[in-house]
Amino acid sequence: MSDGWKAFWVWTLVVVLAVAFLGNLASKDLVHTGNELNFDVRRDRISIDAKTVTFSAASSEFFVLRNANSGAVIYGELSPRPLGWEHDSYYTFGPQEISGGNWDLKEGNPTVYISSEDVIDVREPGKFSDALLITIFGFLIWLVVIALANSNDFN
Repeated sequence: MSDGWKAFWVWTLVVVLAVAFLGNLASKDLVHTGNELNFDVRRDRISIDAKTVTFSAASSEFFVLRNANSGAVIYGELSPRPLGWEHDSYYTFGPQEISGGNWDLKEGNPTVYISSEDVIDVREPGKFSDALLITIFGFLIWLVVIALANSNDFN
């Protein structure tokens, strides 16, 4: 096997492994467990595995979450900025008791604080579309490098 073919197969293997690893990360659920959870919402939905929880949220931008089951809505209200807050605006919600279930993030990226007397799980489901975009992007990178390598071979 020539050096060119070896390089081709090594590059192909590197891209396939990178796409598989990153695609798996993107499509995997993020799970938060405990009775006091504090995290930035990074995905389009959070699933709270509890009947009710105490929920509060804050962000530098307006945010809206909607319960997919009941239609209840949580939104950030413009509030006075806390001391040391570096952004121009401060939106908050709660603390307030809310029902569990699936909450869809409609706007914004809040930091949430969820507490319960019992240990709870909160999931941020992964998305297949993210894994698909990573696959397409990986294929394009693979193709560009192969094309550049082939153009150098003809010079």
